This record gives sequence, C-alpha cells and structure tokens, in this order.
Amino acid sequence: MARRRKIPGKKHRGVKDPEDQKRQRELQVKTKVRWAETLPSRTTVDVGRCLQVNAAPKDGDVQEVPRRLQGLFQREQELLQKLKEKKEKAREKVSV
Repeated sequence: MARRRKIPGKKHRGVKDPEDQKRQRELQVKTKVRWAETLPSRTTVDVGRCLQVNAAPKDGDVQEVPRRLQGLFQREQELLQKLKEKKEKAREKVSV
C-alpha cells in the first residue's frame, strides 16, 4: 500500500478566547465600513459587499429563496409539465 502525500493544513495559531475573536471580527468589520465610506461617491462599490459578513434579514419572517433552489423548483415544474403533456398525448392516441 502506497503512502499518501501529506498535504499541510492551516495551523491553528492566534487567539483562542471567544471574546477576543469577537472583538477582532468587529474591528475588521469597522475598518471595512470606514474604508467603503471613504470612497468617492462616483465609485460603484456596495458597502454591503465589502463587509462580507452574514447579516440578519431585514424582516425576520421573510427570507429570500436562493437562486439555485429557485432553479430547482423551475426545472421540477418544467419536468412535470412535460410529463403531463405526454400523458395527454397518450390519452388522445388511445381515444382515437
């Protein structure tokens, strides 16, 4: 049996304390927001895209459906429509 090549992984260095991690994350977000706000108004940089932080939805009861899931539903409906058309054609053949 051949030995597998060991791929080095990321080392777990840095802060282990959860409160310190949270403080560091918040500091990173603040600096990104400040950076986005300092840009000239004619640049087309979305502040929300610069943050790259998972934010809560604006309305907690309504949540956007992901595009992939929308595509899945659409393909399912198309498939069901095709099957329905095939059944109708088969019924027409039998009744004729």
